[in-house]
Amino acid sequence: ADTDNMLGVTLHDTYGIRRVVGEGGMGRVYEAHHTRIAAKRFAIKVLRAEMAYSPEVRTRFQREADAAASIQHPNVIAVNDFGYPPVGRPYIVYDYLDGIPLSELIFRKKHVEVGIAVYIARQVCKGLQAAHDKGVIHRDLKPENIYLQGPTERPDVKVLDFGLSRFMEPTSSQKVTRTGVVMGTPSYMAPEQACGERVDHRADVYGVGT
Repeated sequence: ADTDNMLGVTLHDTYGIRRVVGEGGMGRVYEAHHTRIAAKRFAIKVLRAEMAYSPEVRTRFQREADAAASIQHPNVIAVNDFGYPPVGRPYIVYDYLDGIPLSELIFRKKHVEVGIAVYIARQVCKGLQAAHDKGVIHRDLKPENIYLQGPTERPDVKVLDFGLSRFMEPTSSQKVTRTGVVMGTPSYMAPEQACGERVDHRADVYGVGT
């Protein structure tokens, strides 16, 4: 059985981890409550134990926090904190979102009405524009990374998971992926990304379309 040693842990004397809420490619996501303000909840992504000793993965994880934190926009999930617990696995503290991913809405409805689809896509585009204005390319847009809160007809839309993002003008410390390395989700990749070529903001535009 998978023994989760993060459950019940308090990070930075502030974030009490309560339960697992999701799994990602690089980490597990938990619901946590503020130790001094009980009503405040957070989503905390903790790097997987088997990846914690990879310098490249740790750098990419840090970059995810830096990329998301650099974008201040209502359609992009907010980052509150970043740190290292005693076990040595870095974590990112996000706003806690109470809703469903777009993938679940599609699964439930089978066919999303045009008006709702356009409304969601416009909010995604606004969030991406804010990211691109900060020089951040997401590179992994898909229904699982779009989160919806509130009424289905007019949901509050958030772009999540900047784990594969990169900066348009990377410095030597930010450049993690190399040309020729294919990363992303094949069904939603722009052709140049699938070929391992360097991509720019247009790869995200393609992702919105798919």
